Amino acid sequence: MTATRLLAAAMGVCALTALPANAQEVYLGASFHGVNLPTSFDTGERGHDLQAGVRSEPIEALKPIGKPQAYLHGQVSLDGETSFAAAGLTWKLGKGPVYLGPALGLAIHNGKVPKFDAQGRRIDLGSRITFNPALSLGYRVNDKVAAELSWEHISHATLLSGQNPGMDSIGARVVMKLD
Repeated sequence: MTATRLLAAAMGVCALTALPANAQEVYLGASFHGVNLPTSFDTGERGHDLQAGVRSEPIEALKPIGKPQAYLHGQVSLDGETSFAAAGLTWKLGKGPVYLGPALGLAIHNGKVPKFDAQGRRIDLGSRITFNPALSLGYRVNDKVAAELSWEHISHATLLSGQNPGMDSIGARVVMKLD
């Protein structure tokens, strides 16, 4: 089984396991990874991805930090490049139809470590485990459906090795509220 298929299977199991327990929302979307933004360096990798995720109800016990939702996010490369799965906390800021969704979590990816370009420079993500800061801009279409533009970043901020180009993804997704 390839690493991408193994990662996709693990994400599916995580999503199905978490779904009945405390899921409030699920989402499905598409993205491009390896986009050149100021938050990352060029790894020479580009790709098209499918993304899926699940979010919990707001966590009452975390009211002092704004009642975030727990999330599981998976992103599978359709081009055989880097795929990843992430888990963490996300907030929804905004009461009207438009909201911001900052998030912070940890991710595990299947990209090659180490990876070198033709000049011998190391261009991989530097660690199998990375941070996953993310941001979405959402629009509530109605009580059950929202559309989001998303930015996902995976990197380890040079905490786990001296190598850290990071990788950014930009995408769009449809969010369905389950209750």
